[in-house]
Amino acid sequence: MGTEFTLYLPDGEREWAAGVAGELQEETRRLERQLSLYLPDSDLCYLNAHAHEQPVRVEPELFRLLQICQSLYALTQGAFDPTVTPLLRLWGFVDKQYRVPDPPAIEQALERVGMELVLLEPSGCWVYYALPGVELSFGAIGKGWAIAQCVRILRELGVEHALLDAGGSTLYALGAPADSENPHPNPPRGRGGNLVPPPFTGELGGGTIPL
Repeated sequence: MGTEFTLYLPDGEREWAAGVAGELQEETRRLERQLSLYLPDSDLCYLNAHAHEQPVRVEPELFRLLQICQSLYALTQGAFDPTVTPLLRLWGFVDKQYRVPDPPAIEQALERVGMELVLLEPSGCWVYYALPGVELSFGAIGKGWAIAQCVRILRELGVEHALLDAGGSTLYALGAPADSENPHPNPPRGRGGNLVPPPFTGELGGGTIPL
């Protein structure tokens, strides 16, 4: 999932703003190495390659994300499903070679889809896939998860007012500008109704981090 993360901070020292942005860049790059479907050495790719052979132990944070995915899968009755990767590959969404597969191929791929095929053992953070060919991907939750981790870091750094923007589609406002008359402004919308970052004067730190 490639996206541009931008951090807006109120007026302050440029060095301080750059330091905060640097902490978030380091975190998003760490998450990229953990969650990316497109980096062969990511934790996710290792999990997809080996978890059907034997249980794989993952970091507690990644295990927590998998538990959240499992809960969302149950709550949405399968509408949210991070195991649809075999279907994404079949239709060409992974390699960008789009195609319409034949019905038998779809039926075969569907046999490897469903979070009930991902078995979680909380006591040791173990993950096991019930069938070969099961694959997870976090395209539907990755940006939101990254934003949540960045907000955690902002709070740990004592930042009280900030705006985080992940590609214009995922936003998080922490506090409000000190001189704001409306602590809960409606973000302005650009063409087509897409959200755009509201005015937030001050130092800007950010970077383009592909996830």
